[in-house]
Amino acid sequence: MSGYKLVNSKENYPFWTDGEEVFYLIHKIKNADLDSFIVYPDDIQWAKDRKTVYCMSSPYRNADKDTFEALNYCFVKDKSNVWTMNGKIDKVDVKTFEVCDNGRVHLGNTTFDDGKLLKIIRPMGYGKDKNNVYYYNGNDVKAYKPKIVNDALPDTFVSMDDGHFGYDENSVYFQNKKLKNANPKKWKQFEAGSLYSKDKKVYFENNIIKEADVETFEVIDRFLAKDKNNYFNTDTIISKERFEELKRIGDIIVHGI
Repeated sequence: MSGYKLVNSKENYPFWTDGEEVFYLIHKIKNADLDSFIVYPDDIQWAKDRKTVYCMSSPYRNADKDTFEALNYCFVKDKSNVWTMNGKIDKVDVKTFEVCDNGRVHLGNTTFDDGKLLKIIRPMGYGKDKNNVYYYNGNDVKAYKPKIVNDALPDTFVSMDDGHFGYDENSVYFQNKKLKNANPKKWKQFEAGSLYSKDKKVYFENNIIKEADVETFEVIDRFLAKDKNNYFNTDTIISKERFEELKRIGDIIVHGI
């Protein structure tokens, strides 16, 4: 992933310059060299100049500036190591490591006091080397390092590029967890980015919804669904009244009513 130089504009959040200093959001980056300062696209939290690699506004002195590169929103590397925002991946094979997706999930937007709109992006996605498949969930406050996806086969692993699902020739995975009895040749999501999926069973995330009727199951939004017999919030049966209430709340949020 190629970086680009800053121009004199506050529109280049999260990194920006006033023409003299370099900033990350509201924080000035001390001793940053503007002329050589390189940032990465898609609001990635990493940058570098001729002297230093930066993670957000802080110098990242463990990285080699000459070989440092951002692979996607989750993963960066240099000649010796692969990192996420929260630290180094132990025992990874740097030479064969590659990303499987864009490594980002858009969770919404926030507005600063000055009216600036900032997308809320979280680093979530898969990477792999010759030995393992890795999943990183930057939306989990307990996450420190990527987790190895046990039993996943690097040679045939494919990410759905939604920050959640992937599969290999034998199995389907939600993040780093296997979907029990899911057949990767028949499995599919109800829609792109949905947390609901199916083959002979219906799943929410990696959980089988035993009561769900596959033929009539319909996804309403990220956490709501129904079939001919029941209404569901995630994988839990709820009343029609509660379903309509949650659907209305979702409509208000989505449409800004």
